Amino acid sequence: MKRRLLCAVLAALTLIPFVPGQTASPGALASPEVVPLADAGASPEAGIPEPVFDLNQVNFRLMLVVPPEEAAAGASGEFEVLSAPSQTGTPVQVNVRREALLRISQIDRAVIRQDTYGLYHVDLHFTPADTEALASVTAAHVGRRVVWASRSNILADFVLRRRDTSGLLSLFYGNTPTERIENVLQILQVPYTHQVAEDLFTPESEADEEMLRAMQAFELGRTGEAMAHLRRALNAGGGDYPRRARGLLVLGQLYLEQGNNEIARQCFLEIRRLHQDFEGYIEALQGLRTIAGRIQEYADVLALNREIVERAGSDPRWADAALEAQGQIVQLEFGEAPDSPETRRDAQHLIHMLQSRIATVDPSEQFGLVRNLITVQLALGQTEEALRAIRSHLQHLPEDPATAMVQVTMLTNAVLAAERLDEGLTLLREFSERYAASHDVSSEEIEPVWDELQAAITQLTTAIEASREGLAPGPLPSASTP
Repeated sequence: MKRRLLCAVLAALTLIPFVPGQTASPGALASPEVVPLADAGASPEAGIPEPVFDLNQVNFRLMLVVPPEEAAAGASGEFEVLSAPSQTGTPVQVNVRREALLRISQIDRAVIRQDTYGLYHVDLHFTPADTEALASVTAAHVGRRVVWASRSNILADFVLRRRDTSGLLSLFYGNTPTERIENVLQILQVPYTHQVAEDLFTPESEADEEMLRAMQAFELGRTGEAMAHLRRALNAGGGDYPRRARGLLVLGQLYLEQGNNEIARQCFLEIRRLHQDFEGYIEALQGLRTIAGRIQEYADVLALNREIVERAGSDPRWADAALEAQGQIVQLEFGEAPDSPETRRDAQHLIHMLQSRIATVDPSEQFGLVRNLITVQLALGQTEEALRAIRSHLQHLPEDPATAMVQVTMLTNAVLAAERLDEGLTLLREFSERYAASHDVSSEEIEPVWDELQAAITQLTTAIEASREGLAPGPLPSASTP
């Protein structure tokens, strides 16, 4: 049981795979499906649609997305349909709950950013009051898909990964001329400033011209166009082209995304042979590891992961890559030789890496790491250490009750895995008492969470009784990580 639990949880250490044309939001709202005010795929000559905002007040709404089947089963007045432009010309339509989660009434300021490849982004900074409201709402809906909208138009579409305290929404404008972006902000009466990347790409050769076009197309999600420009750039620049390694990496990632393992492998292998000082070298190793996993060459996966851990070293830029690689090493070894000295040594090294990482991240981002730490400790039989980690984390639960409940449930499952049922029940009851002392459990917001907490205590009590009667206790209902 513990071995299966370890493999399942270590799989969660894998980072989000490469997706062409998507970048992480600078705020706490991660991995947005960005929909700009003007179509990101539009040509520089294309015009911006007529503004859809109330000109006297910028009125953004945060709306909860519902699956089509849920919308079809609900009352007609509960939902509305919003739309967003697309490069195909066919609007994307999304069902949302009619009542907004949040209305952002004011924007404090905007920053028009020009990135390395000359493409434009607009960062909208909300007022302190709206920032506080945003933090409360996002905490209550972790894991849910939402959209930012104005009237019936979608501005951004993303999943809430965690409580958002950034007060920032970043919209992607692509190659829309800056004058037209300024015009929209002036109409909205939003003060703005400009920011240009210090390392703005300035072409100095034919190869550079092609590389710039390739990277712009890549950022805009135009995969075929990007690949064609990359091939021309690499051919024009030759073996000594200074940007060759970057071009090979992006081209390899695009071929990898298309499932063309062989050509992707050739790109990554050239980086490995000739460009070991390249800043993206570890990304090339990750690409080779993905290919090895696809063709089930697990000895190569293991070797590449060890190289990633060694190359990442103590560089904070690659801390997540090293942690992911070490997690995969342990996962593979537990599948092949769970009791070998090497497996235990590598698992202990993973524990040290997790502990170091936990010490460097914000408390709001620690739980996934803590959960993995506890799982590995249990797999190694370090039950007392795991229970200490559980007790410690129960003392620092997030303020948001729903997120706290998810974490309590997962930690209690860890106690079940440790076969320390009585102590687990004590931990949960102690938390229940503290929770009741600090919350109005009869309130409409808190009552469902309180009911879930009591249900968890009841199920753990039942598991103890079953254990005493010689029956195998079952796990508590699983919950997704916030």
